[in-house]
Amino acid sequence: MCVNFANVLVFFLLMVELVGYCTAEFGVSKTLAALPNTAYVVSALIARIALAPNGIVFLLAAAFLGVGVGVTQSVVQAVVAREAPAAEQGRANSTFMMGLDVGSGFGPMILGAVLELLTYREMYLALSVIAAATIVIYYFVHGRKRRMNS
Repeated sequence: MCVNFANVLVFFLLMVELVGYCTAEFGVSKTLAALPNTAYVVSALIARIALAPNGIVFLLAAAFLGVGVGVTQSVVQAVVAREAPAAEQGRANSTFMMGLDVGSGFGPMILGAVLELLTYREMYLALSVIAAATIVIYYFVHGRKRRMNS
């Protein structure tokens, strides 16, 4: 289990530099193809938090999860900006940010209610499954269209 976690840590340490390099070298469209991979890693880190054997592993997973969510948020925002027509980019970006704010506001309240039914471990495992499901949603909303156009 620790070997897998170490691999995830190394991946995150390199991810931020890699995303910046890929965007500069290959352009935004090829960099956006990495979005499902970041969702996999975020899902794995949420599961790692749920199954952490001690506080140090928990804190490391949480720290790298923060980096992963930050990278994923930036990539999704780039998708929003890229897919919107030029005249609608401001509206698309503000809608994205409003949705992010609503999720950040209501998410903790909903999870607080969920905690009355589940333990923290079960809640984080459920969140891990939901994070993995976003990959499927991304494919049907955005990825499939990209494959048909290329």
